[in-house]
Amino acid sequence: MHPAPPNKKAKTAAGTSEEKTSTEEKGADGGKRKRRESTGYQPEDFTMASERSAMAAKKTKVPPGRGFKLRDIPVIKAGIEKIPANHEDLASAYTFVFGPRPKVTKKEMKERLLEFNGYLPALPKGKYDDDEMDREEDKYEAKYATRAYKLNIAQLRKLCDFFHVDFKGEGKKPLNKDETVEKLLDFLGEPDVGLTVGESSSTEVVKVNKKKPNGKKTSTDLKPKPAKKKKVADPFEAIKNHPKGEKPSDKALRQWAKAYVVCFDMDQATTKHAILTASDKFGVDLAPQKAKIKDMLAEEM
Repeated sequence: MHPAPPNKKAKTAAGTSEEKTSTEEKGADGGKRKRRESTGYQPEDFTMASERSAMAAKKTKVPPGRGFKLRDIPVIKAGIEKIPANHEDLASAYTFVFGPRPKVTKKEMKERLLEFNGYLPALPKGKYDDDEMDREEDKYEAKYATRAYKLNIAQLRKLCDFFHVDFKGEGKKPLNKDETVEKLLDFLGEPDVGLTVGESSSTEVVKVNKKKPNGKKTSTDLKPKPAKKKKVADPFEAIKNHPKGEKPSDKALRQWAKAYVVCFDMDQATTKHAILTASDKFGVDLAPQKAKIKDMLAEEM
């Protein structure tokens, strides 16, 4: 009886496997071949990330104003540093000064408020004539007056307390809403220790920048100055008295857009909702003016 023949298939397979291994291990010169190294994708730079960081920094940067930083007015600095980070008065003051965007942490709220030195922009000398400067100021004053008139008198007085602005007149009688708005915006437009009340002396200010570059005044030069008497106009006058069912003027639409941005969360609002709200307010179909309304809302944001 003859022994069973060897499994040719297994042998062939084994032989093939051995030959393959031998071939892989040997290079052209008969030595071992090195495995080719591969590297993962590495971007040449991080331009997009850098741009995003730059945009975020720009959003949180406090625009320069004309007055003294709140950190340089001791009574206000002490109040901001002392108040709990989650206190509603801090959030209310921050939102009034900077608006609801950009979103920041509670710690950043305090830092940005302390850096704030007025909503009236520091316009370069010689760039604008008197009329142009008045128009620029009116634009910013209207923006903040819009915010102020949306609040009730109790909320306005809370803001005055936060910023140490006196809202009482002769005989310690509380001022009315128009007068309170005027006093609050006088201070926030160009913060000055002379416009505040509180425990700290009205002549005491943190000493900073002792040198006077370019002849600019520093906080050590500060002297109390009387409150401005500029009358703050009602920013909603054109829409308060607008007849229902009559097509609104551009001025009325502009005032409505200011009010809409203040009243609604623009991160959630839609164009459709805005058109419906405006149409309901004026009593006419404003869908044909969709493009104009969108532009106005974008400008007021």
